[in-house]
Amino acid sequence: EFGPPANYFAEKIVRAVTTGGRTRESANSRVLGLIEKRYGVPGEIVLAIWGRETGFGAARMPYDAFEVLGTKAFMSTKKDFFRTEVLAALEIVERGLA
Repeated sequence: EFGPPANYFAEKIVRAVTTGGRTRESANSRVLGLIEKRYGVPGEIVLAIWGRETGFGAARMPYDAFEVLGTKAFMSTKKDFFRTEVLAALEIVERGLA
């Protein structure tokens, strides 16, 4: 985030995420349960992050994720980190998980 933390936690935004999470909780309960079982992250936390960071999938990146990761892997000061990330992303696609 590039603004003050108060903007990130503004009541209007938090209320929208909470409402959106409640409407998606039952529809996604099976997947949330699997995530919690496998990774130990409570479903409510997954819903909160999904809602706040992507607007439950409504947010669109202006750039292709592979282009961004590839560029970072080539030009970043954290090349090893981004190389690992781009390879993991390619594996996700290869395995048909995306």
